Amino acid sequence: AQFINVMAYSCGSPLLAAALAKLRDREPQLGPEALRQKYRLGNVIFAASDVDLKTFARDYVTPALELSRQVVIYVSQIDRALGFSTLIAGASRLGKPDITDLSVDELQRLDNPRLVAVDVTQVRGAHEMGGMKGHGYWYANEVISSDVALSLRYPIAPAKRCLQNEPPGSRVWRIPEGYVGCVTT
Repeated sequence: AQFINVMAYSCGSPLLAAALAKLRDREPQLGPEALRQKYRLGNVIFAASDVDLKTFARDYVTPALELSRQVVIYVSQIDRALGFSTLIAGASRLGKPDITDLSVDELQRLDNPRLVAVDVTQVRGAHEMGGMKGHGYWYANEVISSDVALSLRYPIAPAKRCLQNEPPGSRVWRIPEGYVGCVTT
């Protein structure tokens, strides 16, 4: 394989994030480029991630970026499961982030062009198939699942997947109306 893409959903996200950190710790002598050549990770994808936002920014984002070509995080502000998790944990979740919870240092760790956040909150259509409202968007919504499938198969930059950068210059992307037509032409 030229590269391997990996994905975590919901409670699998802390496991993937911790595994990447441990993998990075096994090779302290290697720089990011050597790590990417050795492990051949393409996209690392987090969908509806139930991992503490601060912990991710502090402990997990750097190893994930050093090991992979791109880290893609799908987020939704209407994910009720992550809203409940935030309430119980008392901390913002990666899949439903409140960036005001982050320190300046934590925000700086997230400022990397290979870290992409895709906000799917406004995508029309199903966001669940049973379970808590809004938590199953990545497989219940054909538009979102198409983008996840593209991200899972190919390490394509968001602009080349027809996503729109909003606000411009940020690390946040949105799936626009007409997305399917755009990616199929």
